[in-house]
Amino acid sequence: MNEIQQTDSVVLPIYDPMIKAYLHIGMPFSILPSRHIESGWVYQTYAQMVYHREDPEDAFLDFENSIFWEDEDVFTKGFIAFPVKNKNDKWKMLEGLKWLIKAGYYIYADWDEYYVPETPFYKRHFFRHYCLIYGYDKDHIYTEGYLEDGHWHRFQITQEEFVQALLENDDRDVKGVISVNTYRPRENFNKRFEWKKGKTEIQNYLYPKDEVHGRHAIRAFFDDVCSAIERGGEFPIQSVSIAYEHKIMMLERIRFLSEEKICSKEIADQYELIKKGFYTILCGCMKYKVTGKTVWADRIKTKTEDLLITEKVILERMVNG
Repeated sequence: MNEIQQTDSVVLPIYDPMIKAYLHIGMPFSILPSRHIESGWVYQTYAQMVYHREDPEDAFLDFENSIFWEDEDVFTKGFIAFPVKNKNDKWKMLEGLKWLIKAGYYIYADWDEYYVPETPFYKRHFFRHYCLIYGYDKDHIYTEGYLEDGHWHRFQITQEEFVQALLENDDRDVKGVISVNTYRPRENFNKRFEWKKGKTEIQNYLYPKDEVHGRHAIRAFFDDVCSAIERGGEFPIQSVSIAYEHKIMMLERIRFLSEEKICSKEIADQYELIKKGFYTILCGCMKYKVTGKTVWADRIKTKTEDLLITEKVILERMVNG
């Protein structure tokens, strides 16, 4: 009997992410302990914003940097492909994934979301999505990810349904092959914050290269949000949440800098109000989703503009101080 058969349950550590943005961004915050996040290094990678508006029907705001995936000092990364030609192959693939989990690797895969268990907040439907796999037991796979409702959830799925969810994904680039990425945090992730680089990134956020990057990305996105509200239309609530989460990350960076005596505590206290202001905007957008009242357009537009002006003053004081 091999080792994997002797192990009925392996669950890797999982943490509540500081940010819950799109999975490729939010996932690291689920698998990195707070002692790593508190090092300050993570904050210099999350200053930038970008507004993808090439497709008006699928425009969204996002963090621009994803350099977690590029730095071998941060993660051990692997790309695994499993050829699947018959019924037995899928179970061999599952055993391979279990071996990876047992070895301490988290798995990032895309699947058909139809196989996620139905709950009061989620109705099953066919949709290609991504998941973070962090454990298994005798009957289930343990996964985490955000669903079409725009929220992050942890749930269990039976091993048989999990395999089927991978196989049913018709959008795979290579037919008959299941591909997954594996990640394992490295101990030398815990780097110190480099203020010279961090200062440059904050300046790039303040003075972006075009209208869809940095602080201009946030303004452009909320201009489109307000236009959508005025005509009673839709907009991606997930992107509104990401704008708020960006302020969470910026505040954490400023708090860290104040502790390092690079900026004053007063600046951190002032930026706390920026974070709270964007939470108010998020709540306003949610209220529009519920009530459909177009009066929220003017309130959100005015609030966003005032906050971006105040934020610019605060950050300029910090980088020029």
